[in-house]
Amino acid sequence: MAKHRMNKSVQRRARTAGRVIGRRKRRTSTADSVQHESTRSHTSTEMYDDEEEFDFDEKTTLPEEEAHHDNPLEHCQEMYSRACRQYNVHPVAYFYNALRNDKCVLRHRQMTSDSVKALAVALVGNSSLETLDLGDNDMGPKGAEYIADMLRENNFVKHINMEFNNLGIHGVKHLVDLIKQQDSVTSLNISGNGLRECDAEVIRPLIEDTLNLKHLSLAHNQLREAGGEVIGEALVWNDTMETLDLSWNHLRRDGAVFVADGLAENTCLKKLNLAWNGFYLDGCKALARALEENKTLIELDLTCNRISKECLEKLTGGLRKNSTLEILRLGWNPITPAGAMMLLQFIKDTKNLAIKELDLTDQLVEPAFIALLGELEVMREIKVVYGQVLGQDKRGDDDDEKQLMDENPIIVLMEFGKLMGFRLMDLFAALDKDGSKSLDHEEIRNGLRMVNIPLSDKCIEMLINKLDVDGDGEIDFGELMAAQTEHRKKMSKFYAAQEGDVDIEDTEIGRVRIKLSRLMAKKMSGNPAFKRQSKLLLEQMGLLDPSLPPPT
Repeated sequence: MAKHRMNKSVQRRARTAGRVIGRRKRRTSTADSVQHESTRSHTSTEMYDDEEEFDFDEKTTLPEEEAHHDNPLEHCQEMYSRACRQYNVHPVAYFYNALRNDKCVLRHRQMTSDSVKALAVALVGNSSLETLDLGDNDMGPKGAEYIADMLRENNFVKHINMEFNNLGIHGVKHLVDLIKQQDSVTSLNISGNGLRECDAEVIRPLIEDTLNLKHLSLAHNQLREAGGEVIGEALVWNDTMETLDLSWNHLRRDGAVFVADGLAENTCLKKLNLAWNGFYLDGCKALARALEENKTLIELDLTCNRISKECLEKLTGGLRKNSTLEILRLGWNPITPAGAMMLLQFIKDTKNLAIKELDLTDQLVEPAFIALLGELEVMREIKVVYGQVLGQDKRGDDDDEKQLMDENPIIVLMEFGKLMGFRLMDLFAALDKDGSKSLDHEEIRNGLRMVNIPLSDKCIEMLINKLDVDGDGEIDFGELMAAQTEHRKKMSKFYAAQEGDVDIEDTEIGRVRIKLSRLMAKKMSGNPAFKRQSKLLLEQMGLLDPSLPPPT
């Protein structure tokens, strides 16, 4: 359903001395009338052009009495089965069953365009599914086109995840045009789809021209400086979006400044993720100005942004006048122990601050920091994540760690992922910033630290060296896939041992699981917040898997 601006004569706002002026009049949303529309103009067999029309031959056409279903969800399942036969693709049992539910998570399947088309046909008339997660399926632009065509007829799907699908700008444009026109989607993730600086204008309407899109993720792209300028300008016009993820986008210099300037005039964002960019000094100065003006932001993630103690001093200047920010993430920045101490003292001395959670992951702190934190916790409710304390060894688990290092490193990592609730391949995909399908030692080292693996730096290094079998300095995904196959075979032996009289410690999986559980139990007994910190980190990276148990 096409929608138009209420006032077409209003032009984009002018920029004066780095600031922006004017805000256009927002149009009235018609999404409510669209989303409850029960009469559809097309059936699921009329989605595509004549050359791709969904025709059934005599063999697959159901008799008239069998083609009718009292339950429309059964009809969707039948449509999916028939589409799979028509397009000669294997049906996915999980998706078939999910057609009766409100959520479908179908990831890591390397789906062909015909596979996506079959899914789309089944979803056209479905009124049950609200969340569709098709992340990491390499469906390409054509797959995105099929999903967009489906969404033209189905206004019940509200939450869409299309991350890491090799959509490119052409595939993303299909989705953007549809969402702009329908304005019924409330959550969209198009992370890791190869968007560049020059593509930012295409995604601008997602921020400027929607009223119902509340959550948008553009992470793991390359928006850089020019893209940051476009996003910053678009933020001025939006007054409905609540969550925006711009992490891993090479935002620095002018790009960082424009995003911050947009935040200053934005009146709706509650959560902004800027992690793993390069805001540095200029970006922090602009963010300080934004925090003085912004009255809605609750969570700000500046993890790994080259923020030094000097940058932190600029940032606190803006925080001094902010009374709404509750969560501040500054992990993996060169803040220094002195900077961490200065920030904690600032929080203690500034009465109007609303900060309840401070994340300084991996930041070395002094014993005086711990003492000051104790005083602060008496005064207000606050949770602080930090690294090691200078002069203290928090682990004391050398023997257990060394024993674990004698095991297969892939088994160790996969079992750790199971205990924490994520898959190893998801972690490696999240760390593969350049899409090379391989990781160097530094990328793996940082990733393992980020997910709180209970190993010392020395043991992490040993683990990485064991992973790098050929010694070329990189671990590719092909090696991991082969290792996963090996892991499944070992799991069958583990299950057999559980059902029989065999001691599970005599199986490789059993030994690793016991040693890891023991290490993690010691870690949590020494740090009661370990479980909560780990869950937060995994949520940040989008690694928590709904099919796996939560961190235990």
